[in-house]
Amino acid sequence: MDDFEEGEVTQTRRLVDEVLQKETHRRLQAAVELFNFFENKANSVSDFEDVDKLIEGLAGWTNSGNPKICTNGMELMLIVIKLLRDQFQPYISAVLPILGERLGDQRAQVRAACLDLLLDMMQVTGSVQAVLDQLIPFTLSHKAWHVREQGLLVAAKALDQFGTQQLLIGRHMASICKLTEDANFQVREQANSTLVTIYCHVGERIRGDIEKKGVPPARLGHLWARFDEVKESGKVLVPDTSAASKGLAVSASPGPRPPRHSLPTYTSSDGSSAPDGAAMSRPKSRHSIAAAPLRNAASGRSAACASAGAVGEEDFKKAFEDRPSVGSMSASSFESELVKLEETLDNTDLNWEVRATACKKLRSLLILNSDIFISHLQALESPLRTSVCSIASFALAWIIYWPALLAGYRED
Repeated sequence: MDDFEEGEVTQTRRLVDEVLQKETHRRLQAAVELFNFFENKANSVSDFEDVDKLIEGLAGWTNSGNPKICTNGMELMLIVIKLLRDQFQPYISAVLPILGERLGDQRAQVRAACLDLLLDMMQVTGSVQAVLDQLIPFTLSHKAWHVREQGLLVAAKALDQFGTQQLLIGRHMASICKLTEDANFQVREQANSTLVTIYCHVGERIRGDIEKKGVPPARLGHLWARFDEVKESGKVLVPDTSAASKGLAVSASPGPRPPRHSLPTYTSSDGSSAPDGAAMSRPKSRHSIAAAPLRNAASGRSAACASAGAVGEEDFKKAFEDRPSVGSMSASSFESELVKLEETLDNTDLNWEVRATACKKLRSLLILNSDIFISHLQALESPLRTSVCSIASFALAWIIYWPALLAGYRED
């Protein structure tokens, strides 16, 4: 047994030495061995005597001019991050400048892999705000236009994935608005698109903050037109309280939506912060989370449902038990199934019945292994939101919202 353990230590030390080498063939061979090493669930990052050197070496790979070594480095870095989780936080400051540079790589596949790695790093380490606060100043002021463009894209995708409850974007508004006048057309367009994404999450109050940044009137007109377009399409995720207070019609997305725990909060660059509407208090117990929505849905709509021929309270409750049976599966197979369901829910081109079936299977997976399921909730947030916003069925909206209710219970 001792000889085996000594052999394992020797193997990990040798792997780190190979990772630190500069020769292409040795790095490629080391990548194969590392992938094989981590495929064995009995192995862990803690088996390495010098984790610092391992991460340093993999970070060097991501900076390689060889696309295969570069992508291998990012894939292995993600494996290490997933194994270390929040213990990776001390290494974030060291690897972010390298990954920021890779956002400007001439190869689209490298840029895409880097962007995905950054989003995964935010999610797995629980450092969404910290990663973005370090990345945005570096990328948006970079001399390479690709880096500036991709930095804006990271901000937009992070906001879509994590929402305003985990991410304060207002502190970076000045840098984003400045790039609406960038010399490069693609950077200008991405800056406008990022502001549109922020508008979808924050609502009307962002207009005042943008006006304070000195954006030229001509550009403001173009930006306001894009804001109005997404507003009319129902893609804005918060109510237009200013319009409602004046008695004006408020644009609404198709179909009723389930209530939120709280409405998004936007902190402007001047430090002011307030919800874009009255915040709803968060339920504090399992009973209030699971039972109250069903009672409200039934009591508030029972008469309307009866007259319209919709499902009654009992049918509605039974819908939560209507789910496909799933057999036991390994952790990797479980995660693969979740990824497939995420892609299905995120694809608005699919028939709504296909996505409804995906929602039912989500509940089956939740019951099968709640621990793994809960760890994927952040990744599911964006696909679930996409389906809720695009489907007009109240019942289906509640089917999709059900895992979020359980997530609130688990957090409590």
